[in-house]
Amino acid sequence: MQRRNSTTSLVEASIMAAIVVVLMLMAAYVPVLGTLSTFILPIPITILVIRNDFRIALVSLVASTILSAMFLDPINAVSVLVLYGAVGLSLGFSIKRKNKAVVSVAIQAAAAAVGLVISTAMYIYLLLGSNIRVMLQSTLDMMNESINNAINMYSNKGVAVDFSK
Repeated sequence: MQRRNSTTSLVEASIMAAIVVVLMLMAAYVPVLGTLSTFILPIPITILVIRNDFRIALVSLVASTILSAMFLDPINAVSVLVLYGAVGLSLGFSIKRKNKAVVSVAIQAAAAAVGLVISTAMYIYLLLGSNIRVMLQSTLDMMNESINNAINMYSNKGVAVDFSK
């Protein structure tokens, strides 16, 4: 495939960034259309990877993240675009390399999982001021305390509690 003109690629990337920002605003403010726009959100990034290059799509993704952060809250904009950006980039990569369907689905699943982990880690770190390890440990401590409280409550009522079975 012939290398495209850099001006054409840049204009196309800016148009796709604007489309992503509009879809993000729809997802945030329009109830029914917002749900549909979350399914459509990775498509502009995918088109950029297929038609141009991975770098052009990444620049467009960064630009749309910055613009979305101006109109929405920055934490939500960054985390959503990390998740859908990873999916869009990986889908475009799979289509451009003409991978088989099974490989494409595996790449999509991995990208979605990585995006979800990064998005969740960002939420935990930025909103709660903690990290995943501390959060998981506190969750396990709460579960153990809840189980011990239930055992004590049953024991006080005279119910035999036996977990050996």
